[in-house]
Amino acid sequence: MGTFRNKFLPLIAFIAGIFLIVTYFFGEQFLTSIPKKSELTKSAGQIEWVKRASKNGRDVRFKLKNKEAFVHNGFGRTLAEELYNSLTTEYIVEVLADHSQPQKPMMHKFTYYPVYEIVINGKKIYAYESEIATIKRASIVVLLVGIFFVIYSVWYYRKHKKRLWFKT
Repeated sequence: MGTFRNKFLPLIAFIAGIFLIVTYFFGEQFLTSIPKKSELTKSAGQIEWVKRASKNGRDVRFKLKNKEAFVHNGFGRTLAEELYNSLTTEYIVEVLADHSQPQKPMMHKFTYYPVYEIVINGKKIYAYESEIATIKRASIVVLLVGIFFVIYSVWYYRKHKKRLWFKT
């Protein structure tokens, strides 16, 4: 175990750190990014049904009457609870959804479209700007973890370089 810890963990941490840093700066080119607000499609109607993926799940799925089904892929359980409780059948709901990237889970009869803004009776429950801010906060964490991995692996290598097989 000592050989693995001393020789390969710093190398793995360095590679992971470089990957996370590259993902932060160039991730939009190979990861799916949030579409611009002008590219989203607006749909409105009454709620036919609302479901959560699980009791503690972050996804809220709902269908508008005589329209398509939508999903909000959130970052937190609390937000999912709030959205689930807000979406009732009595209100008119307006959503901004991305119809270019439908999601079709296995064993589901509906195709879901990701939602980036939800308005109930003229009141914004979840705003597009909140989604952008959440993604930016998460990407800063990715950058910081990547920098930490690189610095840690270089420090560990320099501290133990006499015991490692790739001496300089």
